[in-house]
This record gives sequence, C-alpha cells and structure tokens, in this order.
Amino acid sequence: MDKDEWMLLENILSCVGTYRYMSPEVYGYPPRGPRQKPTAQIDVYSAGLVLWEIVERRLVHSEFGPKSFDHVTFFYDFWNGLYELEQVQCNAETLKNLIARCAKALPDQRPTLKECY
Repeated sequence: MDKDEWMLLENILSCVGTYRYMSPEVYGYPPRGPRQKPTAQIDVYSAGLVLWEIVERRLVHSEFGPKSFDHVTFFYDFWNGLYELEQVQCNAETLKNLIARCAKALPDQRPTLKECY
C-alpha cells in the first residue's frame, strides 16, 4: 500500500459516529488539508443537535431521511451551501442562541464546554 492509500484508509477508519450528529470537521469540512485532531468542539456540535431535537420534538436533518439518513446528499448540500440547520423555535432566547452557536459549521465559532455550562 502506498502513502495515499494509507491516508485514505486512516481517514475512513477514524471517522466514527452517527452521520446525522457528526460535526462538519469530522467529515472534512471545510476542506483544508489533513483531517484535524478531535477536540471538545466535536461534542459541542453534537450536543447542540440533540438540544435542537429536544426543543423541536423531532429528528434533526429529517429531510435527509428519518430512518435511513442519506449522508451523501446531506454532505453534498452542506458543502455546497444548499443546506443550513433551521433555527429552533423557542421563546427562551438564551437557549435558542446556545443551540445556534453549538451547531455552527466551524468549530472556532462554537462555544466552549465551559460556556455551555
């Protein structure tokens, strides 16, 4: 196996989780060279999506399949600016803002774990 094949295999094997809740940087967004090391911001993103579901009482990204998530179409739409997470319908502005910040595409735009607490 050459270096490129090993890198591809490493990327495939290091991408674990449920596609619906994966943060964009886990699947290589934005495209900026080698995949970044995991940080707490990955968990902040996923937690934001779970909070979104609790408030909305429905499955996040359900338009891409409620049971069998079409991650290929989702990633394509997301990467090409065709999809953005719908803002949560909530009267509690603090919670609404927290969820929106947690679900930002770029990890440096998300709150820290301490800020979430």
